Amino acid sequence: MMTLEPVLTPHGLLTLRQTAQAPALELNQGLRLEKAFLRGSGHGLLWLGADEVATVLPPVLSYWRALECAT
Repeated sequence: MMTLEPVLTPHGLLTLRQTAQAPALELNQGLRLEKAFLRGSGHGLLWLGADEVATVLPPVLSYWRALECAT
């Protein structure tokens, strides 16, 4: 299991970080998200909105997915 949460930096960059407070994700799902966000915040948001569209996600990641789908 992975515990990842999105973090918006002061420069407006969205990244992921592992924390003990974040809800757990399946290992494969966490690795896919981590890989996408390592390519950049745009890639990570696109991954959430396109490839994880039917996936059950914790609320904080669902928020960013919904934001991506609304744009």
